[in-house]
Amino acid sequence: MRTIDRQLLVFGIFVALSTPLVVSAAPLYHVTDLGLLPGFDSAYPNGMNASGQIVGGASNIENGDGFLWTSSGGMQDLGLLSPGDNYSFAESINDSGTVVGYSGNQTTQVFSAFLWTSAGGMQDIGALPGGEGYSFATGINNSGQVVGLSGTADGSQHAFLWTSAGGMQDLGTLPGGDAYSIAWAINSSGQVAGQSALASGNHAVIWTNGSIQDLGTLPGGGDSIAYFINNIGQVTGSAYTAAGGLHAILWSSGGGMQDLGDLPGGINYNEGYSVNNLGEVVGYAYMDPSFSVYHGFLWTPDSGMMDLNSLVDASGAGWVVQLGAAANDAGQIAAYGEDSDGDEHALLLTLVGDLNGDGVVNNFDISPFELALADPSAFLASYPLRDDYQIRGDVNDDGSFNNFDIASFEQLLTAGESVPVPEPSSWLLMATGALGLVFWRRR
Repeated sequence: MRTIDRQLLVFGIFVALSTPLVVSAAPLYHVTDLGLLPGFDSAYPNGMNASGQIVGGASNIENGDGFLWTSSGGMQDLGLLSPGDNYSFAESINDSGTVVGYSGNQTTQVFSAFLWTSAGGMQDIGALPGGEGYSFATGINNSGQVVGLSGTADGSQHAFLWTSAGGMQDLGTLPGGDAYSIAWAINSSGQVAGQSALASGNHAVIWTNGSIQDLGTLPGGGDSIAYFINNIGQVTGSAYTAAGGLHAILWSSGGGMQDLGDLPGGINYNEGYSVNNLGEVVGYAYMDPSFSVYHGFLWTPDSGMMDLNSLVDASGAGWVVQLGAAANDAGQIAAYGEDSDGDEHALLLTLVGDLNGDGVVNNFDISPFELALADPSAFLASYPLRDDYQIRGDVNDDGSFNNFDIASFEQLLTAGESVPVPEPSSWLLMATGALGLVFWRRR
């Protein structure tokens, strides 16, 4: 068992007993380079699950393969569906580690949606009737329901919902619309987010129990699209503004479509790619009129749109974070970045100080911080998904998690803002836990 500085114990009791709940004013992220697959020169992330497993695609000038990255196994090549294929891409992963995407031939433009498991490898899930050779799986939920896009017998392209029991179902299009729709994501309730065409343009939509709903557009704007839907029904994507810009959006049933604005210095062209269950949106924003420079962003209800490059610690030196592809509820962002040599890699951004993995840095991280320092085995027994605790706890960014991080952790907390004080019973629990930790360590 490690020795822990008594300074932290005094600090923990002081914060628990005498201050409101503190939330870190601005998040700080550690950057992990996910590397490359052998034979490929770039990697692009697209989906991430609750435990931080990431999927996407690795490519070179000739071909590409889908990948799965895990903290324990690194980047794994998922291969190709058929011998004649030269390109695959993994779009989404659920919490069981099941992956969906597509595989095909870039020359013939024949593609098939796939479902991948560690036990069975890639499985072709087919296409809508008449649409064979043109299907793409884009999202999967924890029930194993899969969504995507497929060709049809009349040559149109429609969104689909696939299940292992019922096969592929055509989700259709908006009434009176053109013969096009696509599904991008599905949540735990089976709600599907995507886009459908009307004569006046393409609109963001959601399907609920097979019924399609037009989410509309921003006031005075034109097209809109929905890329992701979280488990509470919030949708992100993008929509054109009345001034002709393209802005990330956040839609909810109660609030309608919200314009998320732009990054400072941006050119009013950005999109939201993912929204977690905390209502935090990640995406990208173009920063110059030539559309050659773009930065990843994090949008939160409290702080608005923030450049991810301003939120990384020293581990981000040499990287330009260009896109936030996915965000989970554990303080992790799957991102895409370019290094000083122009190499393009998938990255994992991890919230520093968030030891309990709830996506927020606050007083509730004090006890797990103390436990991780004093007894890593006991910490992992209590927080089995937090095998990245050394990254989360390295608040002073010196490459190690140890007692020298205590003062920096204190500064990270006290630099934050006060939020509503918990009920007296919560304070009692916090105080009891802190005092109990003192007596436990004295034995």
